[in-house]
Amino acid sequence: MPQLSTQDTQNLTWFIIMAFYLLMVLVSFLPTLRAYMKPIQNVKLTMDADQIKSNKLTADELEQVQRNFAQMAGALRYWNKQVRQAKFFHYYALIWTTVGTILVPLLLPYVGNSPFAQLLITLISLHTALLLAFHRLLKPDRTFQGFRQIESGYYDLIRDMLDRPYLVEDPNKKMPRIDNYIERVKQYRLDARRMETQESFPALDTAVAAAAAQQVTSAQGGVALQSASAQMAVIREQAATTTTNQVTTVAPPSSPTMPPVYAPTVIETTTTDTSTFTTSPVYGSTPTDTSAASPDGTVYPPSPYDTPASTATTDDSSSPSGT
Repeated sequence: MPQLSTQDTQNLTWFIIMAFYLLMVLVSFLPTLRAYMKPIQNVKLTMDADQIKSNKLTADELEQVQRNFAQMAGALRYWNKQVRQAKFFHYYALIWTTVGTILVPLLLPYVGNSPFAQLLITLISLHTALLLAFHRLLKPDRTFQGFRQIESGYYDLIRDMLDRPYLVEDPNKKMPRIDNYIERVKQYRLDARRMETQESFPALDTAVAAAAAQQVTSAQGGVALQSASAQMAVIREQAATTTTNQVTTVAPPSSPTMPPVYAPTVIETTTTDTSTFTTSPVYGSTPTDTSAASPDGTVYPPSPYDTPASTATTDDSSSPSGT
């Protein structure tokens, strides 16, 4: 028997590890696949029609409860199937994403030049990425929680109606007990319809598109292939930031032919020893004169059509405010 080289031995070892990984992935996926492929008419109900019996209800009430249960049989099978397939897929994705995130950093130092080792790392990363993407798209955790609570709540309502019918009484005494029971059953159906069409409905939102674009960028080292929705989200965020940080200022007109528009100026005073002076002189007064200020301390700069106070002489006739 010929001796295998070191490289061949490593390749064989990595091939066995890869085959074992793929075998475990496929075998563990069988319960999830069986739950998805199972016909809805073969789903077994938690309660049979023969169990709908009670000596605490009238004959008419019991007949209506049995008839309502027969009408709900299809919906109950559908709810149960949604619960089972969401449960199996959720735990399958949870287990293998955890295993994948642990295996990749542990195996990377031993990859070397073996093509089977590189292929195994690629398969583990691809499998983990697919599970994360489909888990976020199908939302099995939300589907399982919603339909499980609706299914369990419906069966609890039936048990209360059969064993403790006083719990199903209308608190406002506006309708008979059986009518209140049917209305509560209808509410469960509405909750299930909302869960199916809104809460757990598969959808690609902006966050998923942005995450996909980031993965493409990191994997290819190039420009991200962002979707239109992701680009619009970035544009809207930048526009909101620019609008928030924008500050509008009105400067005095440079031409004397235009009417001046000024904002109020508040005088700031500084006290040095016993003398007080202002940092912004007021038109028509000396630097220490604050008689032109308003009662609240707010004054307005002079008009460009007037003669500045700094050019005034001691002659009263040349003063803009003199008579």
